[in-house]
Amino acid sequence: TNTQMDLGAVTLTADSTLKSGSTALNVASVTDGAGPFDLSLQDAAATGTVTFSGDVTIDDLITFAGAYAVTLNGSSNSFDSPVTFLNTGALTLGNLAADTFLFGGGLTAADPSGVTLNGQILTSGAAVTLGDAGTAITLAGTTSIIDTTNAGGTPAGATITFDGTVN
Repeated sequence: TNTQMDLGAVTLTADSTLKSGSTALNVASVTDGAGPFDLSLQDAAATGTVTFSGDVTIDDLITFAGAYAVTLNGSSNSFDSPVTFLNTGALTLGNLAADTFLFGGGLTAADPSGVTLNGQILTSGAAVTLGDAGTAITLAGTTSIIDTTNAGGTPAGATITFDGTVN
């Protein structure tokens, strides 16, 4: 830890953890290949920014309540299990209007200091909760869509909750 990590395309073969402590953690892309594997990021003492520049396709992304930021900039991202962002630094989902994030089991991001959305956030009939009283939510770019029906695949959909100020 405390050494910057710059990783290319990563294929998980087991549940894995990436920690860089107080330095940056940069990943080109990550997939769980043939298995449903989880990826844990940082720990409660971490302050180094985590950036995924490409696609993330895994079972679960696990974060801890540390003061680090998480940025996911891939164009096609998928998480099978519910994802809860516990990091207290900023959270950025997408850098282009065409970026897509499927959180099959739902998305909760109440702890980050700010949440920026750029692209499409989808779930398969699971809830989305963004922000808390101290969290600003920024809808960036020309299009930010939140759809809990996965483009009509789950007609009933689910609750979308904004607990922070939407900019």
